Amino acid sequence: MVDREWNLVMANEALGRVFRLIGELDEIIAATCGDEPANVYRLTFHTSGLRPYIANWEQVAPHLLQRLMRQARDTGSEADRRLLDSLLADESMPRHWSGPAFDEPLEPALPLELRVAGYHLRLFSVISTFGTPQDVTTDELRVESFFPADETTAEALRALDRAEDS
Repeated sequence: MVDREWNLVMANEALGRVFRLIGELDEIIAATCGDEPANVYRLTFHTSGLRPYIANWEQVAPHLLQRLMRQARDTGSEADRRLLDSLLADESMPRHWSGPAFDEPLEPALPLELRVAGYHLRLFSVISTFGTPQDVTTDELRVESFFPADETTAEALRALDRAEDS
């Protein structure tokens, strides 16, 4: 679960298992976010985070940037703008990713391929929001869920689960 600024509020054990293929989550957060909150964008885009393990980076990164550009436009949030600017300041970001494409719809689910520790995990991500929140604190929360995109990934995730439990 993330807040409106994409800071990690809560994570389940399954996320921890996947991150442990890379290293300890607290160490990854410290390397990618420093003393700032654990930000999903920083965790994803930083070379000490998920970025080196995302096999379909050329598909994932532009999608995420477009999502953040739209959010910055819609909210007028200075924090969103600063986060976006910091990501685009990375010299390795292709310049054509920095232009908004507001007329193009974003896909409702984002495919994510991770290659890590001998695994090739094919997932897709869906973000849910609370449409009619009863509490102001839930109004700005998003739940990101990852699902296996194929049976090979589903079995790999089950094997990770069994290995952690033993």
